[in-house]
Amino acid sequence: MTIVPVKKDLLEELIDFKLRFLYEEIEKILDKWKYEESSKFLRDARDGTIEEAEDDAIELRQFLYEKDQLYNIMKKGKLHLKFEKFKSRKGIPPKGTLNTSVEEKI
Repeated sequence: MTIVPVKKDLLEELIDFKLRFLYEEIEKILDKWKYEESSKFLRDARDGTIEEAEDDAIELRQFLYEKDQLYNIMKKGKLHLKFEKFKSRKGIPPKGTLNTSVEEKI
């Protein structure tokens, strides 16, 4: 395993960029199915309330997992969010919220 030193500012910027992408993808899925809460969408997709949503539900779960991993990295590294476009939509935490476990959303 190779360890590459990275400046803290660059790491924050990279994580911000990835978070921005993840939130946009999460919003696209929720907007497509006209849902406000990721947990409700996942529940309805799982129990068959909405048909044909399985692929989007799988992607959404992965996006939520990746988002959690990035928050954990930021928390462990005491990094700061620069990404300002957090929406207050349920299932998408407001700025600075680190408690976003996928298990809690499902």
